[in-house]
Amino acid sequence: MKYIKYIGNSLLTIVIVLFAVTAAVSFFSGPKDEGLFGYKGYTVVSGSMEPVFSTGDFIFVKMTPFENVEAEDIVTFVSDEEIVTHRAIEVNEEGLITQGDANNIPDQAVVTADTYIGELALIVPYFGYVVVATQQPLVLGGLVVLLGIYYILTYVDVAKKDKQKV
Repeated sequence: MKYIKYIGNSLLTIVIVLFAVTAAVSFFSGPKDEGLFGYKGYTVVSGSMEPVFSTGDFIFVKMTPFENVEAEDIVTFVSDEEIVTHRAIEVNEEGLITQGDANNIPDQAVVTADTYIGELALIVPYFGYVVVATQQPLVLGGLVVLLGIYYILTYVDVAKKDKQKV
């Protein structure tokens, strides 16, 4: 029983830290926001970059200088008021020509320093589904209740053992 509680507490701590980091990064991830420690995070909503990443994945984007981008880098940018992550297939004097790996033609708009956000740094498969789900009030409330029940039961169990020792 002691090992199960240790494993449960360890997993719970990892999940809480992962959610806290993801929530913090997401909070500062608007196109005009500064990001958190140079990173922004986004949930993938289309399959335009398959097989590199898929719908429902969560990506972390490092805010690197626009001048450092080379052909074949995967970049995130704003296009028609949407945040897009595609591969830079060409770098020229106008900016970046981009294209989704699963798309047949390049994107119409050229990515400039003004629309550029950063480069792909990390992919967490399927985690975007979890992020989107926890943004729903009922799901978030349910998670808070479950977490509270877990901690209460853990505290009650410790209190019972302390009473039995006396």
